[in-house]
Amino acid sequence: MPVTTPFWVAVTLFLGSLIPGWDCPLRVERAELRVGHAIANNNSNQPSGFQLTQAMPSVEVPLTRVFGPSWARGRILWNPELEFGLFSAPYVRPLFGLRPFQFSYELQPHGRWALYGLSGFGGMYANVERPETGSDVNFSLVIGGGVRYAATPRTSWLLEYRHVHMSNNGTNPQNSGIDAHALFAGISTRF
Repeated sequence: MPVTTPFWVAVTLFLGSLIPGWDCPLRVERAELRVGHAIANNNSNQPSGFQLTQAMPSVEVPLTRVFGPSWARGRILWNPELEFGLFSAPYVRPLFGLRPFQFSYELQPHGRWALYGLSGFGGMYANVERPETGSDVNFSLVIGGGVRYAATPRTSWLLEYRHVHMSNNGTNPQNSGIDAHALFAGISTRF
């Protein structure tokens, strides 16, 4: 019997319930939109020439109340996102993706500022036609961090860096993968 996404969501929720400060029921707290640009290179340290321009809508769902030691008090959030983009160099190709397993840890705000880190994985479709992936369907793994500035009680501005790895995870013999360094700006609205 194949393992499906609902199974992994159930496992994640169960494991999350073991975290101090677990906060259920799940509710969407914020809607966000990030736009940015990434410059990529392949794992053989030869520049691939890839550049990506992206827009990524997402939501934030708190999974925990604030917990942790005083210097690192924060909370864990689930923030699945959609990914729309273009490989803008060396040629133009569309990119579509979904990152359902993305989580962040946001530190308690200091005044209007809050730092956060994130990591996640998902899948994407992009007709890259390059030996780095050898496949149009790829997996993506991200890790990054950013800062949130509360401009108003409901609206925040985001500035974020991400390292993104794209590969077909061995589904095709060509699989050196693509690594990208991305900078995003965004807006977040609290419900």
